[in-house]
Amino acid sequence: MDCRKGSDMLGDYWKSRPSLAAMVAMAMTVIAVPEAWAAETRVMLDLPAQSLASALESLATATHTQFLYSAELVRGRNAPAVKGPLTPSEALYVLLSDSGLEARATGEDSFTLVNASASATQLAPVVVTAQPEDLNYKASTATIGGKSPVPLREIANSVSVITRERMDDQNLTDVDHALTWATGVETRPNDGAQSQYYSRGFALSVMNDGMPSYDSASGYQQFDLAMYERIEVLRGPTGLMQGSSEPAGSINLVRKRPTDTVQASMTASAGSWNNYRTTADVSTPLTDDKTLKGRFVATFTDRDYFYDNAHSQKWFGYGILEYAPNPDWKFDYSVAYQNDDNQPLGGLPTYSDGQPIDFSRSANTNTPWTWSEWVTHEEKLEAERRFSNGWTAKVGGSWREQTFAWKDGYAAGVNRATNTANYTLRDRDYVYYRKAADASIEGPFKLFGREHSLLLGTNIDIFNYQGDWGNNLTVNNVNIFNTGGIAEPTLAHTEGTETRTTQYGQYGQLRFRALDPLLLIVGGRNTSFDSKNHSMTGSNWGTWKQGAKAMNEFVPYAGAVLDVTKETSVYGSYSEIFVPQTNMTVSGSVLPPRKGWQTEVGVKNDFLDGKLSATLAAFLVRDVNRAITDPSNSNYSIAAGEVESKGWEAEVTGSPVDGLKLTAGYTYLTTQYGNSGNSTGNTFQTWMPRHSFKTWGVYSFGEGSGLGGFSVGAGVIAKSQTYSSNTQLHQNAYAVVDAQIGYQLNDNLAVTLTGTNLFDNEYWAKMLTSTNNLYGEPRSFVLAIKASM
Repeated sequence: MDCRKGSDMLGDYWKSRPSLAAMVAMAMTVIAVPEAWAAETRVMLDLPAQSLASALESLATATHTQFLYSAELVRGRNAPAVKGPLTPSEALYVLLSDSGLEARATGEDSFTLVNASASATQLAPVVVTAQPEDLNYKASTATIGGKSPVPLREIANSVSVITRERMDDQNLTDVDHALTWATGVETRPNDGAQSQYYSRGFALSVMNDGMPSYDSASGYQQFDLAMYERIEVLRGPTGLMQGSSEPAGSINLVRKRPTDTVQASMTASAGSWNNYRTTADVSTPLTDDKTLKGRFVATFTDRDYFYDNAHSQKWFGYGILEYAPNPDWKFDYSVAYQNDDNQPLGGLPTYSDGQPIDFSRSANTNTPWTWSEWVTHEEKLEAERRFSNGWTAKVGGSWREQTFAWKDGYAAGVNRATNTANYTLRDRDYVYYRKAADASIEGPFKLFGREHSLLLGTNIDIFNYQGDWGNNLTVNNVNIFNTGGIAEPTLAHTEGTETRTTQYGQYGQLRFRALDPLLLIVGGRNTSFDSKNHSMTGSNWGTWKQGAKAMNEFVPYAGAVLDVTKETSVYGSYSEIFVPQTNMTVSGSVLPPRKGWQTEVGVKNDFLDGKLSATLAAFLVRDVNRAITDPSNSNYSIAAGEVESKGWEAEVTGSPVDGLKLTAGYTYLTTQYGNSGNSTGNTFQTWMPRHSFKTWGVYSFGEGSGLGGFSVGAGVIAKSQTYSSNTQLHQNAYAVVDAQIGYQLNDNLAVTLTGTNLFDNEYWAKMLTSTNNLYGEPRSFVLAIKASM
């Protein structure tokens, strides 16, 4: 169906719309409307012209209704735009008006779609494909592949989605722990307050609601997980949307939005090591016509840790206002603030020869006065304009200020005979400013009798990093088990550095339906990157110097998705990304940027009428043009080094039987240096396991089982052996088992008891150097009670 024709039809229909009673009567000629719908008030809708499957999903979200149908039934069918204050029955009537389908009520707020010519006894196999939100951990769409939601089967890359339902079920409270459970992702804690995130051997980058943020993932504290509705992870180079970054992939953190109805919840929990947390989440329309809506989320966490002399007190607040004065325009403004005042553990040392020390897991060798504080403040403004032909224009801007201050004393390599070490005392302050803006236009168009889509956009990301500190002090021959005698120093901040990085570019993506079962995806990005820096010595700032730079660097993307059957699709893709370098050649020129590229092939499949989805992918990543020492002149570099990362992944998510929600993922990974001098052939990331398996599931007992209201859950993270290339630390293969029991007291109150590392396995969560190694958390428990309305 032509989009313009659908839009004109709807416009004519709306202008000549009869009375509400007449409309309902007309809709009932094709829809068996339950009494609850007939009495329901209008809902302000703004659905663009799109595929029928996407339109039904959006309508289900807006009206909290289920539509049941087979995927084959709606494949290739389109729906016109639906805008204005409509009842659900009116909206559904318009969506199906030119589809040859009709809807039949199968329960309260539940409908089955069938061919208009089919009899009631000739229904196709049905599947619940449109829901108010992601259910049973199975996400149907993701935005990380572009700017708008796209079915996961139409993304030619490995994508995992951690839904809000799973975060709540698993009692996940921060981004670090959520990503620990993501397929193909490795997290390395730094100090209990922030972590590093890796995939396929490289550091992951971050996007916030699809807006790229340069160098803001590893080593930076993220906002509390209560702020987010979902986390999307795309593995492999994401240069098309990200710009400059490592070839690992991107994490897209998707914020919670206001809802059309009043919703409120509060969760309180208490756990091991005095871990107390309270969360409140309130969303409500602020005007009778629901043109203005708001949502507010707040958390307070006060906790100790399993190691001594460590504490954290974190406050977090998030508010968002959404204003839609008419169906064509939408604006939203949000602000988030977080303060985390803590006493961290920077890590445990090794002996000076790199051999491990037999520490208790509760050991903390930092000085007792060690402290740090993270303060993060972000504001964001977005506007969206929808056109009658199905096209959408978006523009957004964000500003974030993050400060990180700390004072600590830590041990270097330890003397084996005396258990003494030299302690370094530091006092540092950092300020990170981030400004970003993104503008895009996206929409469908008809060509050769099929509908395709085009995305065009531009964005800019400005990052300013400034740090200042005093000269480090050293205290020699301190017993690592008795650090109380080290006095807290006063260090004048006379040294420092500042770096300003600006990245901007233009991007485009064409999704071309070459054949009904074949989708071709091509795109590219043109990026310019510029970095300048200067230093402070003796309290005096030096002149600015040119840092890494790349102008008009183009990275392509190409992918194809072929629907083999209505349940199975195969795909292949090629993607690139780049990283500017500052190393100099003997001729005086700067090395060209490192270039990361990936080829990936895979298959995505739906089982059990869409209740369960599975992905199997194989990938090869190459990071080329890496700086290595010039064999002709050791004072300079050449761009000849390589790293290869390859492997395969499998993931299953959904509900294989009624009452069971599960997800499971396996990753096989090898990383290796190539053409890198003495490192050639060596493992690139020795601390990343070759085999990694993660699974989590929850089973809720039905009312007729005698255990109605109860639920049980369990999860496992298992990894093969790893080791540190900088020390003699070695990590044997291990598994961590979690479990949970819950009870739904009534419709508004639920309680859960979650246990982690039930068998109390001892393992290293981080093996780095002779000063920075962290144990994984021992056995612990958290009791949580949630009230909702």
